[in-house]
Amino acid sequence: MPEYLANHLGKIAPQLRGARRVLLFSDFDGTLTPIKNRPAECFLDPAVRNVLQTLAESKQFAVGVVSGRELADLRPRVGIKGIAYAGNHGLEIEGPGFSFLEPIAVSRKSELDKLLADVAPALAGISGVWIQHKGLSASIHYRQAEPATIPPLLATIRRLSAPSVDANRFTLRSGKMVMEIRPAVNWHKGKAVVWLANHLALGDEKPPTIYLGDDNTDEDAFRELPDGITIAIGNKRMTAAKYSLPNPSAVHAFLNWLLTTIVN
Repeated sequence: MPEYLANHLGKIAPQLRGARRVLLFSDFDGTLTPIKNRPAECFLDPAVRNVLQTLAESKQFAVGVVSGRELADLRPRVGIKGIAYAGNHGLEIEGPGFSFLEPIAVSRKSELDKLLADVAPALAGISGVWIQHKGLSASIHYRQAEPATIPPLLATIRRLSAPSVDANRFTLRSGKMVMEIRPAVNWHKGKAVVWLANHLALGDEKPPTIYLGDDNTDEDAFRELPDGITIAIGNKRMTAAKYSLPNPSAVHAFLNWLLTTIVN
């Protein structure tokens, strides 16, 4: 079970203050901003945007937002220039002077289109369910569905996806009231963060790395950063993260602490 981060700020402060470079990565939905019934309603609070922008401009911090959203959707919701963005769980990455697209995921876009063409009609009659096609992956949201419809809904998704999953072309991953369909590649948020760290460290071999996330997909990043300051958001008892914070409001307080206490 992770330790409550607020009780350990005195422990991590010297590590951060003494660093020439600190890498700060965060998930978006459920971490920087509260989860809403419709993902289209989520935007970064201007006050939080200003803190992250100031951290990024300090040159002591490199900032990245890592999300399941596609980049084209993520960037305007965060609205900070000059930072790194990883979308589609890291399948697409952009930052100052670099970019990345996972090649196998790109090659399977047409297969994903065909899979969703099979899945969409089977779910069309279920109230409160909608499919978010993100180019390289897809999310099937059911937060607003009636509880009784969810088990058969998930069974339908698994059944229709089974040929692609069995052929190791795509995988299914569950999140908070969402089922993710992703290409079966050895790439995820954790791999993306390691890739980003190599591009943002500016020659530091082991800069302190902070990662905040609330969902099952963020566990990949926690596991890839065994020496990092990993922070699970929410009441997660089983997690690879070292620390926890209860909600996005506590995340905002932590970011303010970084700005007022750590930045030289």
